[in-house]
Amino acid sequence: MELKKRWIAIIILILGLTAALEMSPRTVVLRTTLPPTSTCPCNDSPYGTSMLLDALRDEGMGVVIVSGPGEIRALNTSGYDSILLLSIAADAADEGYASEELDALVSLGKPVFIAIIDEYPSQGEIALAENAEKALCGAAEPLVIARVVPSNPNATAVFRDGVVLQTGYTSYIARPGSAEPAIISTEPKPVTEAGYVIEGWVWPALEEQDVWAPLAARCTGAGGGVLLVADSSIFINEAFQANNLYRSEAIRLIKSVTSGRTLVVVDAGMYLSVQARAAVEVHPSFLLVSVARVYTGLENRVLGLLGSRGLTGAVAVLAGVAILLFSWGSSQAASGVGEKRARMPHPPPAVPGKLGCEEILERTRRTGLESLIDRIPDPEVRREARRLYGVILEECGGRSLLGRIARLI
Repeated sequence: MELKKRWIAIIILILGLTAALEMSPRTVVLRTTLPPTSTCPCNDSPYGTSMLLDALRDEGMGVVIVSGPGEIRALNTSGYDSILLLSIAADAADEGYASEELDALVSLGKPVFIAIIDEYPSQGEIALAENAEKALCGAAEPLVIARVVPSNPNATAVFRDGVVLQTGYTSYIARPGSAEPAIISTEPKPVTEAGYVIEGWVWPALEEQDVWAPLAARCTGAGGGVLLVADSSIFINEAFQANNLYRSEAIRLIKSVTSGRTLVVVDAGMYLSVQARAAVEVHPSFLLVSVARVYTGLENRVLGLLGSRGLTGAVAVLAGVAILLFSWGSSQAASGVGEKRARMPHPPPAVPGKLGCEEILERTRRTGLESLIDRIPDPEVRREARRLYGVILEECGGRSLLGRIARLI
């Protein structure tokens, strides 16, 4: 019966695993807490840019926060002349996501403008800039924000309208794949080159050279336009609260690349700290893979421990495992015996021991069994009775003299 139950359990387990593998994936959306240092326009901390959205609303622009290209495609753009995607130090946009984002914006049928503001852009932001400049501005040689680690904490920014702001840890505008500024100048002067308007300069741009490099640039075309700013600190809440010049210059830069009544779109999916970029399809077999990974991780840790500790460590680990297994086996055996006894309706009969034999011998002596055997008239029966009596004495008396004598009768 127990064997049948085990086979039934095994069959059910196999069927369950097979069904799990045949099930369709389930969609899971991951959400995490927004860190205070995020520059997401959803963040109202000193490092966030929520005050920028308030300022753009004050300028008559519409503002909407979405989560992913799917929600962008579903936007109601009636009453607006153009769409502006605002990306400020987005930390979760990869190249594939950037391509989907641009396609979704173009599908709305309005002129599309994109503002990418970051001192250390992600690969997705770089790809978005290149693709948007080619598609919207018709640029043959697009510009991007240089992906270099900012090192200067004290820099000066001079903008096209003559505003001078103190900033730091900025990057600069470069060609794709280059770490050098696209243009260098000995002074911050108005420049328009190959369809790009340089909206701002930064100094010192390079530690080795006393030159100015472009901090902001924009291009426009039939499909819309692109604004690149290699410094997000101008747009954060802390800057807006410190000096009104930062606020006015930030708004000027954004309005320089838009036209008509604009709907500003902020994609929270581009900020990993707010929400995962897209829904994740999780298959039930993922659980099996997870178990296998846990087992592999434990195995690697044990092998690493054995390798780092030498022979002594190996012996210690194996001894510890053996002790654990022995202890577990002993406890299982004890629990099994207890369970078996608990299932018995009546206690098992006691097995006669040495004390039982003494009782038998005492009773035979009290009843005079030997004398009774001697009184048996038939010799054959008497001999057989003595032989059986000798067997009893042998079994219960062991090597006693009486037992040995009885065996000789």
